[in-house]
Parts: sequence; C-alpha cells; structure tokens
Amino acid sequence: MTRANYQIAWDAVMKRYNDSKMLKRRQVQALFDLPNVAKESVVELQSLLEAFERILQTLDQLIQPADYKDLLLLNLMCSRLDSTTRRSWEEYSASKEQDTVQDLINFLQKRVRVLGSLPTKVVGIKLEYASSSKPKSSFTKRNHSASQCSSGQCVACPGSHLLYQCPKFQSMSVSSRDKLLRTLSLCRNCFRRGHQAVECNSRYVCRNCKGKHHTLVCFRPESSQKPPRKPEKRASQHDDSQGLHSNEETNTSSTSNTTAVTSNIASRCTSSVLLATAVVLVEDEHGVSYPARALLDSGSECNFMTERFAQLLRTKRNRAEVAVSGVGQVNMRVKHTLNAVIRSRVGEYSCKMEFLLLPRVTGNLPSTNINTIKWKIPQGVNLADPAFDTSTSVDLILGIQHFFAFFIPGREVQLGEGLPKLSESVFGWVVTGTVVSAGVSSYRCNVASTVKLEELLERFWSCEEVDTANNYSPEESRCEEQFVRSVKRGSDGRYKVSLPKNEDAFAKIGESRDIALRRFQGLERRLSNDSDLRNQYIQFMEEYLHLGHMRKVDACKEISIKRCFLPHHPVIKQTSSTTKLRVVFDASCKTSSGIALNDALLTGPVIQEDLRSIILRCRTKQIMLVADVEKMFRQIIMDENDMSFQSILWRTNTEEEIGTYELSTVTYGTKPAPFLETRTLK
Repeated sequence: MTRANYQIAWDAVMKRYNDSKMLKRRQVQALFDLPNVAKESVVELQSLLEAFERILQTLDQLIQPADYKDLLLLNLMCSRLDSTTRRSWEEYSASKEQDTVQDLINFLQKRVRVLGSLPTKVVGIKLEYASSSKPKSSFTKRNHSASQCSSGQCVACPGSHLLYQCPKFQSMSVSSRDKLLRTLSLCRNCFRRGHQAVECNSRYVCRNCKGKHHTLVCFRPESSQKPPRKPEKRASQHDDSQGLHSNEETNTSSTSNTTAVTSNIASRCTSSVLLATAVVLVEDEHGVSYPARALLDSGSECNFMTERFAQLLRTKRNRAEVAVSGVGQVNMRVKHTLNAVIRSRVGEYSCKMEFLLLPRVTGNLPSTNINTIKWKIPQGVNLADPAFDTSTSVDLILGIQHFFAFFIPGREVQLGEGLPKLSESVFGWVVTGTVVSAGVSSYRCNVASTVKLEELLERFWSCEEVDTANNYSPEESRCEEQFVRSVKRGSDGRYKVSLPKNEDAFAKIGESRDIALRRFQGLERRLSNDSDLRNQYIQFMEEYLHLGHMRKVDACKEISIKRCFLPHHPVIKQTSSTTKLRVVFDASCKTSSGIALNDALLTGPVIQEDLRSIILRCRTKQIMLVADVEKMFRQIIMDENDMSFQSILWRTNTEEEIGTYELSTVTYGTKPAPFLETRTLK
C-alpha cells in the first residue's frame, strides 16, 4: 500500500462493502433469524433481548422510521418467492437505491402476466403414499393451467387413462385416494383442477351417500345390503394430519374453566388392551369432510387435536393460554383452540366441539399389531375403526363431555373368552377390552391436566422474583411490629407515629433537665460571640415554631409528666444550597441514670435500597427525575404521648425566661428517625 494507490484501494473497498441496501437486508434477515426461546430461562431471554436491541440500534442508524414498513414487508414477501423469481427481482431492483413495496407489487404483477401467457409446463413432483408396503412413485403436476386431468397421462400411474379408471388408484384405500387428490389440488367430485368440490358444477354426486364428492373417495359403506366382511389389515397408517373432533352445542363449561383433564392408555406384559377408537369425519369451514382416527376417552375432560390435522382443516384458530400437565407433572403449553364439526361415517350423528391443539395427543394405538384372523366378528357389523387391530397414530381425543352420548346402552357383543367386546356407538361398533396374547407389549399411561393461567403466572413469578423474605433480628422485628401497631393517618393526610421503645431501658431514663440547661447556657455564650451565627440560629428556631414543628409547654404541664430534655447545637454546612445552618438535637446525651433517650429506643431495620441498586434501577429508563422532599423528617407527626420525650429548652434572648418546648415531629438526632421516615414513605 503506497500513497499513490491508497485512494484506488479505498474506492475499491467502498464499492465492495458500502452497500446500504445489502446492509439493511442483512439486518432485517437477522431480525427474522433470531432464535426461539425454548423454555423460561433468564440467560436465553437476556441473550435474545440483547441481540434484538443490537439489530434495532443498527437499523435506526441505517434507515428512517418511515422506511420500516417497506423493508420488513419486502423481506417477508421475498422469502416466499421461488429462486427464479427472486433472482429476477434482484436484477430488476439492482439499479435502485431503495426498494418499496409498490415496486415489488408492480414487478410481480408483470411477472404473473408473463407466466400466464406461457404454454403449459410439466413439473415432476413426488407423492408419498400412506401405505408403507408401496414404494414412492413419481407423478406429474401441470402448472399454469386449469385443464381437466381426465385427458393425457394419469397422475397416479404412467398410463394414459382417466383417473377414476386407473387400477392403481382403485386399489388404494379411501384415505390414500383422498390424500392424493388433496396433494394434487384436485376436485374431490370431478377430479379436475382449478376448483373445490363445493364449487364443482358437475351434476354427478356420490352413489353411496349422495354427497358432493366422487364415490371412490366416500368414507361411508356402500348402500347395498351385502353383509360387511371383516376388514383386512391395512399396511397404510393414518397420518397425524387425519383426525376427528366434535363439539356438541350444549351448555358445557369452556376450556378456560377446566381444572383437570386425564387420558390413560395401558397394556400389560401378558395382554394388550384395546381402547375405544373410531374413524370419524371432520368438517372444515367449507363443508369438506376429512377422515380422522379418534380415541373415545372417558378420562379426559377436554377434546384434543393434533397440529398436523388442524393444519389440514385450515380452520380459524382461537388464541388460548392453557397448560396441560401429565404424569409426573410434565407440562405442555396449549396456545390455540379450534372449533370443528364431527360426523359419523355410518349414521346421521353430528356434533360441534372445541379442541385443544397439541403436536401429538398420544402414542400409536394399540401398542402393537394384533392378530385377529381367528376372531369371529358377526356379519352386518359396521366397525367404527376398521383398522382397530393395527398400531397407528391417533388424530383426536374425544373427552368426557360427549363420551356417554356416543354409545347405545345395552348394545354389546362378547367375541369370546380372552377377547374384547363390541359396543355399538354412533360411529359404528367399537372394539374394546383385553386381548390375551403371548407377546410382550409396552406399558403406557398418559394423564393430562389443565392449569389456570393465574396459577402459571403465580408459579413463574415465585421462581423469578428475588427472595424478599426479611432477615430481621428480634429487636428489628419488635420495632417493625410497634410501627405497624401505632402508625396512623390524620384527616389532613399526614402520618402520625410513635417512638419505637425498648420498654425495659425506657423505664430507666433519669433526669435530664440539668444537663440540658448547662448545655443551653454554653450555647448562648457561643452565640453571643458570633452575631451572624446567632441570627441564623434564632431564625431557624422561629421557623421551627412558626411551622408548628415544636410548641411551648405551660409551666404547670411541664412538671406534671415525665420528660426527657434534648440538648441542641448548630451544624454548619457552607456547601448547602438550601440551609447552611441546621440545629441538631442530641438524643444521645446521658441522663442522671446513665441512660440516654437513644439507648432506650429501637433502631429498626434498614429497609431503604442501597445506593448501587438505586443507580442501577435509574439506568433502566431513558429519563431520571431527581427530587428532594423538603424537611422530610418534619413531615411526620409524633404521637402526643411521646412528645414529652422530645423536650428542649429555648429563649430568643437572655432577658427572657428559659422556656420548655416539645418537638412535635420526627426529630433528626433520635436513633429511629431514619427508619420512621423510610418506613412511613413506603
């Protein structure tokens, strides 16, 4: 680096790194990339807050507040674009100093018109069947076209025929056919693209149930009178996105009032337990039905649904704050609820229910696959769950709110010794009970209970707050008790307190007038030698008397009660901006018994925060207000019975008689004065 080429190098660095647009984007992206706080943690929360503040400070230096909208919305929208469109947008906006939302909208509108004019483009996609026994196959999906899928290549196999004529499509289970149609965004009625079944103009309907869908994707049994055969074991598994929920329109209590929800699943080593499961239909807001596998659980007070199935419904969610705890008090947070209609596949039953959304409601049921080859299931029985013997996932839990409405009393069939029984329900015949087997199955027990938000907050604050339990000594505790017992507030708003006393020492206070008189006479001699000091002292005492902070005592009253006289003297502080002279009363002066007033008073605990804590607290705000309470101690009135123990001697000049005065407020110089002032303020 030389002087000659320094400017060239500097210009190159500035050209490379002085890109304000890129700096803004990176900071906004960093804002969206902030990590999630997985659990309540002071360290993680503090780290997140510090990172958030750093990004905001950087953005404040780069952009104006009015530009936040464009910057955030541009980043959010660009993150949703495909790579080709994103690259085109970067090329389009490269020459501009600052991008706006309107620029992006104009660009996308132009690109939509261009893509709309292009010929149909075939894009290969992969579809994963629910059946684990069949390999993944590749299918084609046509974009930028609303053409019928009934012509050209089949979307389910390499052949060229209509979809409903495809042997491979016909061999699939109903749930797999339905999943294929949803994946390819095909109408469930005419198998065309560009619309949903509710908008389909086809005059054809299902031959089984007369519903607005194709017969091949109907979940109800055929209307023919053929006796139902025993269902074959299916290798296909119900996906977690398929589930059922039903909310009955009755006056049941809301989820927020639920106090306990339990859900139990158990199996022993020598037997398996079949819990009540059923395949039901769940309707979304548009009337489209989706099959779901549900657990009918009388031990659960609430209904539950998996997050995957809730996403499939695309139904509006409601915000909630519910904690669900299970065995061992393991807690999970429920943040959303959802309303859906549950319908039977074999009857007319329907019910609207509310569900709590969880990532997973329970494990696979049953725990293992069960061999049912030798079981004799009566003909004419429509099983609620045709795959009851296959261990697969559960999408819904239907709780106790509607449980007993599902079953028909007295309609049960025992399959044999060591076998479960059939119970008729609105969803079909449910297989439940113990199955004796030689195999060893796992043991599972799930218990869920909801905890009210108030209890969670209380537990959170009890964990996070600093321990404020006092560690008072016996003397400090006694001082606190006396204060609480004696403090009062007058009609003028002023507080009245008593002196906190050590009763044993207080009774031993002796005579104090003689020592107070000698000290006062010495004070007068000092003031006579300094006229300026004398004038200030007199002015201070006259103000004390004028404000009512002390009062003169009649001669007859002076000797009628016990008194403690406090000597007083001046304290000069030249640096003070308000009062350069202050009179201090000596409550530590010994009486004739050797015990001073302060010896008989309780100090009280230190309840004011230390200076470091006060300064740190002030640093948490942008603006700090500093104020001084004028004559703080003297704003608190002393109890009538204790004023006599704050007696003083005073006269303005030597020609007058020495008078007795009582201090009627909290007096600086007494030991408990700081405690009384701070405690009254709190």
